[in-house]
Amino acid sequence: PRWLASQMYNCWPWLEKKTMWAQYLEQYEFCCGPNTGPLGNGVCWADPALRIFKAPEHQPHEEWAHQVCCKSLPTFRYIWKAMHQGVKRMFIGEPERVLFFPIE
Repeated sequence: PRWLASQMYNCWPWLEKKTMWAQYLEQYEFCCGPNTGPLGNGVCWADPALRIFKAPEHQPHEEWAHQVCCKSLPTFRYIWKAMHQGVKRMFIGEPERVLFFPIE
């Protein structure tokens, strides 16, 4: 998770993603989980400790906060899975081959 954590913006500055990944995921689920609705949990976006840049002029704060805080994790998960599947397809003819990839 350190690589993934280093790629994403952190809206919750009290959580260090690289060392507090489990707590970060709990916060993410609370604010962005599938049961929170299309704009996430509004309680999260009203939190004064939330760290995000000012919303673009014609975009509501809640929509902007959800975009900044919630969209990167699923996107990077998709990228990771797609890369993993692509490498597996590349080496399907050589299953005994070991591929070292220093991700951390």
